[in-house]
Amino acid sequence: MPATPDSLPDDVATLKAMVITTKAAYREVEARAVQAQAKAMEAEAKARNAEAEVRARELEIEQMKFTIAK
Repeated sequence: MPATPDSLPDDVATLKAMVITTKAAYREVEARAVQAQAKAMEAEAKARNAEAEVRARELEIEQMKFTIAK
């Protein structure tokens, strides 16, 4: 819920504390977002590696079939 001028305290010290708290909360959310993005990128890399491994094994099987057919 957005703050209205009437809902904010009048003293500067309390307002400064509110700004500091808000900035800290924002940094925490931002850090969590970065961590989530890093985990997603790691998962994507693992998936790409698994797909490459499958393609390599498929090629190996085809090569073995060719060798057996000789």
